[in-house]
Amino acid sequence: MNKETEKIMAELVDTDADRLELEELRRDKSLKENLEGELKTLMSLFPEITAEDIPDEVFESCDNGKGLAAQYALYFVKKQKEKEETAKTNEENERSAPPEIKNADEEVFFTPDMVKSMSDSEIKRNYKAIMKSMEKWTDK
Repeated sequence: MNKETEKIMAELVDTDADRLELEELRRDKSLKENLEGELKTLMSLFPEITAEDIPDEVFESCDNGKGLAAQYALYFVKKQKEKEETAKTNEENERSAPPEIKNADEEVFFTPDMVKSMSDSEIKRNYKAIMKSMEKWTDK
């Protein structure tokens, strides 16, 4: 290659490198603007959260081209549903659980079904309370 050709090739390489760098800067600027817009939307919908409150799974789902605000909203709804399900399960468990065994001087009431589900040792331990409870049972 002659010097003239080498000079032209060097300029082309520099021009390509500059062009690639400029494209990368434009992409970075565009990504930053998109992220700022997403954060603005997110903060308008959920003003009480901070960037630290946003879990990694939300950011990871945004890497697939999905919006931050939309992904956090889905995450938020999912967590709310989980809380509701947990509260419902706890409520059901609380209703079906036998009552706490209280001190001897506190009155305890057992239903017939509760007594039927007790072991022999539980019946023996709660015999007086069971007898008092039976006085309140009605045969219908």
